[in-house]
Amino acid sequence: MTFNLRRMLAALATGAALAATLPAQAAYVLSEFSRPGAATTSLWDINNSGVMVGFSATGISATDYSTGFIYDGSTFTTLSGPTGALSTAALGISDTGVVVGSYANSVGLQSGFIYSGGNYTTFVVAGATDTFLRGISPDGRYISGYYSTDTVGGIGFVWDSLTGALTIVSAPASQFTIAQGVNNAGVVVGSDVLSGLPTTQPGFGYDVVTGTRTDLQIAGATRTAIRAIDDAGVLAGFFIDAGGTHGFVGSIASFEQIDFAGASFTAVEGINNAGVLVGTYDINGVTHAFIARQVPEPATLLLVMAALAALGLTRRGAHAVGRE
Repeated sequence: MTFNLRRMLAALATGAALAATLPAQAAYVLSEFSRPGAATTSLWDINNSGVMVGFSATGISATDYSTGFIYDGSTFTTLSGPTGALSTAALGISDTGVVVGSYANSVGLQSGFIYSGGNYTTFVVAGATDTFLRGISPDGRYISGYYSTDTVGGIGFVWDSLTGALTIVSAPASQFTIAQGVNNAGVVVGSDVLSGLPTTQPGFGYDVVTGTRTDLQIAGATRTAIRAIDDAGVLAGFFIDAGGTHGFVGSIASFEQIDFAGASFTAVEGINNAGVLVGTYDINGVTHAFIARQVPEPATLLLVMAALAALGLTRRGAHAVGRE
C-alpha cells in the first residue's frame, strides 16, 4: 500500500479519514483502569497487540514520584528507568514492545529513554536542558517528543531511527510545542501554544516525508490537543470549550466526544488500529486512567448479523464447524 501523506493530512481536517475507518454511529464504552496499590494511574499508549503503557504513583501530592509501567493484559512490568532516575513515565509503545518515555534525575532535569529488550538507552537532544519522548510509531521507526533549552521551552521534534535525522516540527510562532502521536506513514500530531494576544492553542499534523504542516483546530474550542493518530489517519486527543475539557476521536470536522462520567477533565492519549483508546480523567483532583472500546449501535449490529447469516456463520453453522 502506498500513502499520499498530503492527502492524509487533508483528510484529517475534512473528516474523510473518520468516515473510512469508524463504523457508522460508533459509540464508546469507557472502563476505569487502575494499577493495584496506586493512588493515581495514567494510561498513555496502546499498541496493536493491546499492550498498554503509562505511569502511576502511590500518593497524590507533588512530592510523590511516578513510576512507569507496561501492562500486557495480565501482568504489570515496572519501568524504574536508567540508573539515577527518581521518577519515570512510559508514554509510547511500538508493536514490537519498544517503550519510550522520560525520567527525572536528582536535580529535576528530564531526559528521554528508550526501553528495548530489558535495557534502557537515554535519549537527549544535543544542547537541550530537558528532553521528553512522547510517542513512537507502531513499526518503531519514528520517535516523537519535545525539548527545552536555556532560552526556549517546548520545541517539538521527530527522530527517524532509520536515518538518524531529527526534524523540528514547531510552528515559527509557537511558544511551546508538544509532538506526540506518530504513525507508520510518518505523520506526527501534537499541539502548539502560539504567540500573540489572545494566545491560540491549536493542534497540528506534520508530514515528516514532505515537510507539510497543517493546523487543526476544533470549531468553538479554545484549545485543541491532538495526542494520537492511527495508521488510517484517525485522530484522538482532547479539546477545551465552555463546557470543560473533553476527549475526542475522529477528525477535526467529525468526531466522537469522549467524557468519563463525573469527570472534570477527560483526555485521550493513545489509539491503536482497532480503535481502542486509552487516556486519563480527573475526579476531585485525582487522576485516573480509562480504556474505551467501540460498540456499534443496534442498527450496525443488525447489519453485522445479516452479513453473518448470509455467510452461513449463524449459531447453527458455528456449532457445526465446532463438531468437525
